[in-house]
Amino acid sequence: MKKFVLITLMILLSLTALSKVQLVLSGWPGNPVEESIIKQNVEDFNASHPDIELSWEPAGDVTQFTQRMISQIAAGSGPDLFYVDVAWSEEFYKMNALYPLDLFIKKDHYDLEDFSPALLDAFSFEDRIYGLPKDCASLTLFYNKKFFDQYGVTYPETGDTYFDLLLKATALKEAGCENPMVVAADFNRVIPFIIGSGGQLVNEDLSTAITEDNAWAGLKFYVDLVRKYKVGVEPGTVGSSWIGEAYGREKVAMAMTGSWSVGYLRGQYPDVLENTGIVQLPYFSEPSSMLYTVAWSINRFSAHKNEAWTALKFLVDEGQKRFVEEVGSMASKKSIAATDTDEIKNPFYTALDVAHPWKVSTPSGKFTKANDELNTILKDLFYGNMDYETARALINERYMEWVK
Repeated sequence: MKKFVLITLMILLSLTALSKVQLVLSGWPGNPVEESIIKQNVEDFNASHPDIELSWEPAGDVTQFTQRMISQIAAGSGPDLFYVDVAWSEEFYKMNALYPLDLFIKKDHYDLEDFSPALLDAFSFEDRIYGLPKDCASLTLFYNKKFFDQYGVTYPETGDTYFDLLLKATALKEAGCENPMVVAADFNRVIPFIIGSGGQLVNEDLSTAITEDNAWAGLKFYVDLVRKYKVGVEPGTVGSSWIGEAYGREKVAMAMTGSWSVGYLRGQYPDVLENTGIVQLPYFSEPSSMLYTVAWSINRFSAHKNEAWTALKFLVDEGQKRFVEEVGSMASKKSIAATDTDEIKNPFYTALDVAHPWKVSTPSGKFTKANDELNTILKDLFYGNMDYETARALINERYMEWVK
């Protein structure tokens, strides 16, 4: 009799497990802290949704993962829910890889007003929404007060123009500060200077607009911080692997970097963070910043879209709270940001009002090759290996080949 009861119980448990909807969640692992939080979020979701079994299956870094998702979805497979980086998002839209969320949002009266327009725009395409951001980051200007006090230079301020930035950087240099600023030959770091100069990235026909006068002036100013004025250096020049490290090691006085650097400095260089001021990026005609974000999106080929939407809402709501509290991420939802007690993040939240999502619209949705080519050109311009006229002509001639 006992054996019969045990067998019956095992059968019932098996049937219960089989009756659950199985969902696969995927992304790139990130650091150990972030991955542990995702795993905890998955456990909490499963505990509160006994009819759904969510599993976390990460794969590769952001580039490897994205290419893997593109290949899998092109074959009609892939996870139910996965990360979509804003920088790659248009390629997913144009290959019809993602399921639009609009009907779910309307049915549930989901509050889109809780997101800033820039964040919604980041994952919108042709008037449809294809993802909700799990968190976000923006760019600001960090400055080490010790350098400015030592050399008697006025601190940077929100509202400074490019000329103010150059004046203060030059004053530091002339007073004996060897490296006033750290910069990078990365096109996304030039975008705020293009927008801040009254330029734009693309024209209506999706041809490049970065060689037009206003945009080119912003790019040229950024490059000239290294090339002409000698106040900017790349991280490698000062023996560092990235901008945050160069700033944390006090090899430079200023850094245009994002909210991710706060957590890094807090862990590695707390004394530097204690002495850091954070203000909005300088500009010429209009304030600008960058918006970096990743969405949770639903695979168009998922067999369980309703359940995937249920999981997506949990991850963006309850799941995001844990990221903000334990990782130090910036909240993508205003209601969660309002509960964020880490005051050092306030300048980054302010920057969202003028932030441009890190994506460039192209006819194919692809920008990777163009980005690589532009970064190479920036590097050549930094060190005088190419003149501005040649660079401008090259971009005009080759750009449409790079984005096809």
